[in-house]
This record gives sequence, C-alpha cells and structure tokens, in this order.
Amino acid sequence: MGSGGLNRKPRALKVVQGTFRKSRVPANEPKPPPLLRVPKPPQHLSADGRKLWANLAPQLFRLSLLTELDLPAFEIACFAYGLYRELSREIRRRHKSFAAYLKGKNSQTVPELTTLKAAFQTFKGYLAEFGLSPAARGRIDVQVPESEEEDLD
Repeated sequence: MGSGGLNRKPRALKVVQGTFRKSRVPANEPKPPPLLRVPKPPQHLSADGRKLWANLAPQLFRLSLLTELDLPAFEIACFAYGLYRELSREIRRRHKSFAAYLKGKNSQTVPELTTLKAAFQTFKGYLAEFGLSPAARGRIDVQVPESEEEDLD
C-alpha cells in the first residue's frame, strides 16, 4: 500500500533542478554508490532497448541520475521500450495499421495490444522517475558547471 501524498524526488534530481536544500535532507538518507563508468546495456535487451540505453545512460550518468541502485529500474525502462517498439512494429508489419489490426475486435481483449499498452505505461512511468518526460524535464533547472559554460562559448 502506498504511503500517500506525492512521491519524493531523488536527491540527485533535486540537485540538478537546483531545488536541493540541505536542511530538508533526512539524517539517514541512503546514498547509493555512484557509477565509475557508464555500464554497457544488458545483452538480453532488444536492439531498440540497447539503443535507448546507449543514448540515455551516458546522459543520466553525467547528471548523476544513474547509480548502482538505479540500474535495475533503468533496465526495466529500456526493456519496456524495446518491447513496445517490437510489438508496434510487428502489428504494423502484419496488418499495415492499428486500425486494420483492431477491425472487428475489442481493443480490451487483444493480447498483443494489451501487452503493448502495458509496456508503454511501464516505460512512461520510468521516464518520470528519471526526469525524462517533457513535464518532468520542464521542472528541471540544470545548473551548468563553469567548465561546460566555457566550452559553450
């Protein structure tokens, strides 16, 4: 059962957003070990899942939003994305469009579509957890380190 109220943001996300306040940090807040390098994508991920991992992992690593403890959640997000893309592609390959696929069927009881929607919802949920949706990104005010500001000039 949920604890009620809004979900807490991870400390790293607060730091990136510029909303971190030391006075509000719990005394015994868990501090997951940082990653020393960007991990390679797990081999069991589909090609789409591995591609997403390769695109996002370095960026999340650079922002300190990906730690040892976050890897399983990130893996599930990449797996769900790969599954979503694979099912979507297969439905289009067999039926040319979703409309043709659903013709004469109840969209609530079609196994492929039900799985497709579940994979999408899983992926969407993890996007918000890592600050990767447009709405979550809109709440982030990234403080660019001075060395990067010089590079931009």
